[in-house]
Amino acid sequence: MVAITGEARGAILAHAREAWPAECCGLLLGREDRIERAIPARNLAESSATRFLLDPADHIRARRSARDAGELVLGFYHSHPDSAPVPSPTDVDEASYPEAIHVIAGAGPSGRLSEIRAFRIVGGRVRAVALGGG
Repeated sequence: MVAITGEARGAILAHAREAWPAECCGLLLGREDRIERAIPARNLAESSATRFLLDPADHIRARRSARDAGELVLGFYHSHPDSAPVPSPTDVDEASYPEAIHVIAGAGPSGRLSEIRAFRIVGGRVRAVALGGG
């Protein structure tokens, strides 16, 4: 299980709604198994409605922010604007940090961006990770 603060959860969903109909993306910062902050990043993908490419400059800034705060980059988040929050084949193919937590915001039962789920993606295998309050 990975804990996530209400603030981080809210920031991810707010970013996803703001970016709609495009995918949003960002980094997850915290300590050990506790996501404390979600840092937005620019999506540089040409087809940003169906994929994401995290801006390298934003990635570096977030890593510096984590270091300065005594935190770690625990993983990444992105959204699936009109579908369930589960990894797509592209997400699985492009996952390149085996230790990372991947949080996806997606459409919940209401059909709007209201749900987040977490995963670990290692060697093409996807494993769901429970998210708890933090």
